[in-house]
Amino acid sequence: MAYLLSLAKIVQSLLEPGSVVPARLRDRMDEDTAQAVERALRALAEVAMQQHHQARASGTYAAIQEEQDTLLAEIAIHTRAVRSDLTLTPQEAVRRILLIVGFARTVLDNDPQLEEQLGPGVGAFFEKLDRAEFEGRSGA
Repeated sequence: MAYLLSLAKIVQSLLEPGSVVPARLRDRMDEDTAQAVERALRALAEVAMQQHHQARASGTYAAIQEEQDTLLAEIAIHTRAVRSDLTLTPQEAVRRILLIVGFARTVLDNDPQLEEQLGPGVGAFFEKLDRAEFEGRSGA
């Protein structure tokens, strides 16, 4: 399940020292919301890494499904853009971060441990953020 290792490393890269992601989140969100998104990114990376280690230890490597492969490619594209495209507006960067979170949750199949770490109502939380960002962009 090397794709889980890839997912963990891609998501971790968003929060590495020197990353622009925390600043971009704070440009668009209040401090509590930005911290909640950062916690979600950390939890996604942690659970992906745990799933990778568990599969490796148990020898239960599942073949990557086409949908997961596509989502992983999308995650990598959006991550690269958020980290290196200086022409992205803070709003577009946050939209891409929200896409990354949504895609990663799908790849991890809404893992119960992940959902527990993220807390109750996490889906509604991200849907609300996504709607707010979309409406904010279309109104501009």
